[in-house]
Amino acid sequence: MEPWLKTMVAVDDAERRGDAEAALLLMSSRLLGPDRQPFWRPMRVSRLSQVVLLGSRLPRWAVSRWIVAQAHDWLARPGDPVRGEALARAVEVRGGTAGLSTRDEVDAQCKIFDHDWVFRQLYLYELGGLERFLSSRATPDLLVGADRVRDWARAPMGALRLVERTPGTVCWQRVETGARVVLPNIGSAVVVTPGQHVLGRLVPLESGCMLESAPLLVPAETAERVAADPASWVDAVRASRTAT
Repeated sequence: MEPWLKTMVAVDDAERRGDAEAALLLMSSRLLGPDRQPFWRPMRVSRLSQVVLLGSRLPRWAVSRWIVAQAHDWLARPGDPVRGEALARAVEVRGGTAGLSTRDEVDAQCKIFDHDWVFRQLYLYELGGLERFLSSRATPDLLVGADRVRDWARAPMGALRLVERTPGTVCWQRVETGARVVLPNIGSAVVVTPGQHVLGRLVPLESGCMLESAPLLVPAETAERVAADPASWVDAVRASRTAT
């Protein structure tokens, strides 16, 4: 595995320098792993390809999201206890890893690392993964293109109700205040219908705000609980999943 591990480190270094093109070139040198299967996650390749394709036309918020994705994937050190804590809590909220993999427990845990919404939120925000990446890993060349990403690390969890979706905009209502927030339609509400509730983080931009990622669809009572006490969101999500 040594040649692949060295390439992984080189790709990570290229990304944190903000050099998506170099990262893709390095990936292309080892497209298949030692098992002759595709080595890189398609989502990562797609993200880097978009960064290269759009170049200077890439909006600053997209660079911020790229940085957040890097922070999510960054392994600070082997056996990182922070990732371990986020994993354990995410597994507890799910009620275990049953049904995630037909291979083994390690593969099931990897699926949580890669795809679980609760794990992502815990690791990046409640447990400080994004803030650590920004302070110790991200380079000035990467950060210069971002849009207030340092402020994203301190954004609280929020509860929203979808009011209306048009081809160009999405109108949300804050559950705690009733205030409406109109955001550009970039697909974050694609699985939500008007009247339904979600949990998500509204993060600041130089021109307003946006959801830092696709939100989590939840029952109305869960949204109301989080609106009253944002810090309780993990317990609220666990309770909603236990009830179903």
